[in-house]
Amino acid sequence: MNIPKAKLWFSDNFKDWILSQEPKKLPKASAYEKYVLPKPMNDGEIISEWNIDPYSVPEFLALIKELIGKQPNGEDGLLLNDHANIFYVQLEYRMVAVRVFWDSVLCEWRCNAFDLDVNWSDGVCVFFRSLTSQNLSVSDLDGEIIKIKGVEYKLTKLK
Repeated sequence: MNIPKAKLWFSDNFKDWILSQEPKKLPKASAYEKYVLPKPMNDGEIISEWNIDPYSVPEFLALIKELIGKQPNGEDGLLLNDHANIFYVQLEYRMVAVRVFWDSVLCEWRCNAFDLDVNWSDGVCVFFRSLTSQNLSVSDLDGEIIKIKGVEYKLTKLK
């Protein structure tokens, strides 16, 4: 993966699991939402609470290329938040967590991939596919319960 002007570091897992599947041409980056963890949570809790639909490897690479491209040298922006940024990515047979963060000492973007057994601290940012990019219709959401800032809401289709 090449992002102009950005210094990048990749863990071995990231290279083996993510970069090894990089397509010749990336798709357009999809819409996303960002949520800041209000309390420590593990991957299972995050995936369950937000019903995470993981990115494919090409989707993830397109999104991270776009986001880092907007702040290649650690400039202020969406990814610079004093905490890690977590993305869930679907591999062939499993989902993994990818952590992306700016290392201000080494002045580089660091990308790690982990099996789903990490306990993340409060303040960590989780990026996930936006509801608007999931091609959902109102009838798909009728009766669904969503939780926003700890408050549950039941979605009801207007008649």
